[in-house]
Amino acid sequence: MKKSLFISPYYDEPSFVSYFNCISLINKTDWLTTNNLIHLNRVIQKKINLYEYLKNNIKKFNTVFFCSNSILLTKKEIIELSEYNKFVLISFDDEYQFYQNLFFAQHCKYVLCTEKISSFRYKYYKITSYFFPHPVQDFSNQIIEEKINNQILFIGNPNTSLFRREYLEKLKNEFDNVNILATGNNINERISDKKMYELYNNSLVVLNFTRLTENKLTKKNLNNDLFINCIYGFKGRPYEVSIAGGCCVSEWNYQLADTFTDKKDIIFFKSYNELKKILEDILLQKIDTYKIRKNAQDLVRKNYSIIKLSRDLSKIMKDNINTRYHDNNSYPKLYEEYYFFNALTHKININKNVLNKVIILFKEIIKNYSYYNFLYIFLKFIRYRIYK
Repeated sequence: MKKSLFISPYYDEPSFVSYFNCISLINKTDWLTTNNLIHLNRVIQKKINLYEYLKNNIKKFNTVFFCSNSILLTKKEIIELSEYNKFVLISFDDEYQFYQNLFFAQHCKYVLCTEKISSFRYKYYKITSYFFPHPVQDFSNQIIEEKINNQILFIGNPNTSLFRREYLEKLKNEFDNVNILATGNNINERISDKKMYELYNNSLVVLNFTRLTENKLTKKNLNNDLFINCIYGFKGRPYEVSIAGGCCVSEWNYQLADTFTDKKDIIFFKSYNELKKILEDILLQKIDTYKIRKNAQDLVRKNYSIIKLSRDLSKIMKDNINTRYHDNNSYPKLYEEYYFFNALTHKININKNVLNKVIILFKEIIKNYSYYNFLYIFLKFIRYRIYK
């Protein structure tokens, strides 16, 4: 029996783990990582790159799931391998990566989007896509009022956006029970899922921020398309907080408002003053957070657990057995070049040796362009970004 292949940049990131576990419930799945050396099920594959591995082994798999930032393939390699019609893109962080994912996405059978607005954006370009939030692990946490402390908890990178940093600094100055566990971007500094769930469960409230820094969002999106004003950051945290039995106080956004009901399963805010007032009311016990915890846990356990979403994914896979990727080129040619430049930057960044960086640069240019064309496209790309 054929199996699936799951490809991500590295192991142990909670979102990658949850998707891998979800896919593994459907059929046997191998896990391949692409940062630095190629690893398959945590074993180094010596002297082989991603393209060579796939070319030699793709027939073993019925589906190849790619996470964003693991697509270390040239345009020619993508076109060649997509003829097997086995690619599926799990599209993370589309608020920043949509246009660099777009070329690869059109060579996939379908796209699984962790953000609802992104699924609309892919459909706009005639690509089959589904909103598929990252499945959440259920550690069967119980809600015990006596164990709930007085802490206002935030776990994550406080510097992801200007708004987040500003709000957290104000909260620290106005409340003496704010607990900020800054994890940054280093995966080794991150807390285990089980420990994180305990913190969610025991804290008075858990904060979630979704708004993005506007100039960063605009810079990362080549085209201010129809959906740009609806785009927010990745929204996995409220699902985790809820199933852990915590009370999530979150910045409002379209996706969360479509999933959770304000004051019933979650508490939304749209400004700092709203957030401050909510926290004051909770501390004064004007808001019954126990009911919110219970409602949210029941909601997420029923609709977004790994077991539930594995059934949904199984149906998606069956519905798309005969689906072919859509090589429609329904976007400007420059978007293809944007894919190349972003993929090239990633390949260079993950290699620490300066000489190897230079070698990679020239090898990739030779594979994809003549030097003349590369220079022409590069200057055109720079001009586009300057005058955007």
